[in-house]
Amino acid sequence: MNRNFLRLAVVGIGAAVLILAAPISAQTPTPDPEVIQQGQTLYQATCASCHGLNTGEVTGNVIIGKDLVNNVFVQSLSDEELLAFIQQGRPVEDPLNTTKILMPPRGGNPNLTDADLMLIIAYLRTLSDPDASRLVASEVEDTGTGTGSYQWVQVVDNLDNPLQLVNAGDGSGRLFVAEQTGYILVIENGEFHQTPFLDISTLIPDSVYHGGYTEQGLLGLAFHPDYENNGQFFISYTNDAGDSVIARYQVSTDDPNVADPNSAQILLTLDQPFPDHNGGNILFGPDGYLYIAFGDGGNPYEPNYNSQNPTTFLGKMLRIDVNAETYRVPEDNPFVNDPNFPPEVWAYGLRNPWRFSFDRATGDLYIADVGQWLIEEVNFQPVGSPGGQNYGWSAYEGTQRYLMDVQVTSEVTLPVLQYTHDMGCSITGGPVYRGKNLPDLQGRYFFGDYCNGSVWIASQDESGEWGAELFLNTDFVISSFGEDEQGELYLVDYKGAIYRLEVQK
Repeated sequence: MNRNFLRLAVVGIGAAVLILAAPISAQTPTPDPEVIQQGQTLYQATCASCHGLNTGEVTGNVIIGKDLVNNVFVQSLSDEELLAFIQQGRPVEDPLNTTKILMPPRGGNPNLTDADLMLIIAYLRTLSDPDASRLVASEVEDTGTGTGSYQWVQVVDNLDNPLQLVNAGDGSGRLFVAEQTGYILVIENGEFHQTPFLDISTLIPDSVYHGGYTEQGLLGLAFHPDYENNGQFFISYTNDAGDSVIARYQVSTDDPNVADPNSAQILLTLDQPFPDHNGGNILFGPDGYLYIAFGDGGNPYEPNYNSQNPTTFLGKMLRIDVNAETYRVPEDNPFVNDPNFPPEVWAYGLRNPWRFSFDRATGDLYIADVGQWLIEEVNFQPVGSPGGQNYGWSAYEGTQRYLMDVQVTSEVTLPVLQYTHDMGCSITGGPVYRGKNLPDLQGRYFFGDYCNGSVWIASQDESGEWGAELFLNTDFVISSFGEDEQGELYLVDYKGAIYRLEVQK
């Protein structure tokens, strides 16, 4: 499969990238590997959030949908019958609907054509046919952990759903990993301390512990720029009611590797209407202010208008000054004098920003925003920007118009980079590399895909044109990237390990 990244010199491209094959029937004796691969990509992008592949898979919510591996119902229907079932969906009141959760027509995605559904059905057949599954695997590109001149070297493993890796900037050389299950662990000398730095596991929703896919839990961690002196750090999580919380904590006075659990101070809480699209990344900018990115509030069946609604934090990036009893709003925030917006808002039009970062050398801001059915995107905000950008969702998905009835009241800032769902299904943003060990990668922006483990690098040339290229294929479930104090690059594998990027030996 061609995985060349789209180069966007100017915005406004509109060509579809997915190559759809003709429908195949149940009588096809040897499925085309390319057809199955296309079906797998569509399945990951549109079905896996509800239908897990075995109960241990991280890409499916087994609470919502039935497991489709060796599924008797799927096996009992012909391709044509299965197509008709997916077209029609299954209402809650159907006595055969044992989940008692609506399966909407076409899986809730009206953009799926019958040809798309037949590709998905072709892939579903492989989930009950080990020979066909091997056929797919033989067509997948190299999924080793290192190719070319670089490799990902394991630092620690045996973690529980790690979502973020950060450093404290205090000169200690320690790394801190945030687990979705509510624990923050200290990594030192290649091992993690058995005693957690902080445990908030009793504060987060029970759904985090059910073993299926969830976007709730402990989602973000940021250390105050003066942490070495004031001992303050901040976390982002969803509480047991499913709402987003930003809270300040203090390190304990007698042990630098343990925080004071009684020091919690809640700065703000945001009501979340659905359990997905929480966002949750927090990060201090070069200006010393805390930036907070919230998703649009979710809703698996659309439409969603929160990101273009100025009155809510949903679908927005906030900017606050935490050097106060709770927090202050910076006087130069873009909407301080606009009564239509909360003054905390820095930018809007985001769907589910999953990891943003500041270039530690230039101060430029990169925002990776997870797409809907077709496009994953990277938004760019140069240092010195006054803020106020509208990144377009849900009027736009990437550079393409999406919901035509969404009223756009300001100029849309389109992404500088995007890729379609034949190359992955859920972007994970990383940092711009500024370490010293890998000089050839200096100034390259890293990002990956949660669904297929691909990692890309991107940069802007002297003419202002952005481009990106495939860096490494991996078999990781990439939940985050991270940096140590020296700017060396790490990858967080949601399956439970941390890796550092090194020159291949």
